[in-house]
Amino acid sequence: MILTTEADRIFNYPMTALEEALANAVYHRSYDNQTTIEVSVFKDHIDILSFPGPIPPVGDNDLKKERVVVRNYRNRRIGDFLKELELTEGRSTGIPKIRTAMIDNGSPEPEFHTDDDRTHFLTVLPANYGEQMASKWRANDA
Repeated sequence: MILTTEADRIFNYPMTALEEALANAVYHRSYDNQTTIEVSVFKDHIDILSFPGPIPPVGDNDLKKERVVVRNYRNRRIGDFLKELELTEGRSTGIPKIRTAMIDNGSPEPEFHTDDDRTHFLTVLPANYGEQMASKWRANDA
């Protein structure tokens, strides 16, 4: 029998989730609005805030669904450019891709928010400090 040792790697913030959240902020923001995308790094999470929020009819409750389907885009050319760079797919896969990256990393669930007037879009990526993974490992050993 051959035994192999392999390290399980976890990251505070999985790169795939971070890249996708930033690409979504660039893709979906309004360039008529001079407000910049805000990235705020806190001890336990990262906020990515862009203006305005999602195009109607997408609202805050829709952002809690597993998949959010958008048929209208503000920035088709920017989307095409991001697709050429292989940063987006343009098929409503952004939020599911972020969720999957966070789950695969053992991270807490990401959060997505807007207000009733859709003035902003907030993505919250909670940090993974390893306790979630330790709990997962203990469960697997049982």
